[in-house]
Amino acid sequence: MIRVKDIYMLLPALSIYAGLSGCASEQVLITDPTVAVAHISKGNQSLDLFPGRYLSIAFSANSEHIDTRDPLLQVRAELFKDGRSVGSSIAMGPYVISNNQIDERHFNGQRYIAFDFSNLMVESDHGEISVALAESDFDKVEFQLRYPLMGTGFKFISNPVSFSKTEILNSLKLPPVKYE
Repeated sequence: MIRVKDIYMLLPALSIYAGLSGCASEQVLITDPTVAVAHISKGNQSLDLFPGRYLSIAFSANSEHIDTRDPLLQVRAELFKDGRSVGSSIAMGPYVISNNQIDERHFNGQRYIAFDFSNLMVESDHGEISVALAESDFDKVEFQLRYPLMGTGFKFISNPVSFSKTEILNSLKLPPVKYE
C-alpha cells in the first residue's frame, strides 16, 4: 500500500524524470524576435488573456512541439543589471499569431507572441511594490521558454533572446499594437 507520505517523497524524482523524458526535452530555437507595447482591450477568459498594456515579444520558432494549450509552458522575461537578475515576469502566453492577430484555432504555428510586465510594471519579488518598466534600472531583458519542474526549479527549452534597455525604451515610445 502506498502512503501519501511516500508519494510526496517521490515527487521530485518523478518531476525530474518527466522533464527529462517528456516534451520538455525538445530544444526550441527562437528566431526573429521583436518587442513592442501591446494593448489588449477586451481579453479572452478562455485563453487566460486579460485586458491591459504589456511588453510583448513576438517570435518565430522552429519546433512543432510547442503546444500553446499546455498551461506549464512559460515565457519568462528577466531583467539584468551588471549580469545579475533584478526583476522578472512570467508572460501570458505564448499564443499563435497570424497576420498580427491571436489565432484561437491553432495551438502550434510558425509565429508566437507572449505578453509580459502587466501595465508595463515590474513587481518586486514579494508583489508589494511595482516600478514602471521605463524607470527600472536594468541593462537588458532576456526572454526564454521554460517548463517548471516540481521541486527542482525550471528547465529552459529555448535559446535566450535579449534586448538592450535602449531597445526596450524605444519600443515603449511607439504606439501600442492593439489586440482585442
